[in-house]
Amino acid sequence: PNWKLQSSNRLYATQKTFESGRQYQYQQGKSTIDIEIRHLVNTEGNIKDYLQVYRSMTLQQPPDIRQKDGFYGIFTHQDRTYLSACVNSRGGSTFSGTQFARNRNLQDIRPDRIVPWLLGAESLRDQRCLWVELSVANRDREHLENVWFQLYPTLRNRFGQ
Repeated sequence: PNWKLQSSNRLYATQKTFESGRQYQYQQGKSTIDIEIRHLVNTEGNIKDYLQVYRSMTLQQPPDIRQKDGFYGIFTHQDRTYLSACVNSRGGSTFSGTQFARNRNLQDIRPDRIVPWLLGAESLRDQRCLWVELSVANRDREHLENVWFQLYPTLRNRFGQ
């Protein structure tokens, strides 16, 4: 709410795990936020790997991993502050590969999914992820979190089954 879309562009990548993506820029007063969303498939859900592969970004300091309705990481790189998470089709968001695997084991391996898996209708584990990255030019982490908490339920509901 109260954010005005400034631009929206398609993201391109040649990695096998990349399905599609979009970059958005919103403005509210003097504040600007960039949002990138990538739909990844057959992935292990490790944000640090995504940063290196898709953004050529290596973190100098460990991210601040936080938990609320799932996990997300906040970190600073050069002159920007980022909030990043992997929105899963079921369960909460994750940041690390371990969190992603645990979430997949808890959410995907259920009795109601066994028969469709045996019939070849779907995979036993859903290895998809919406990798979401929010960033601002200042170090206002609270601002990033507020936007994330507004955006996350919509992304989860639209991506989930």
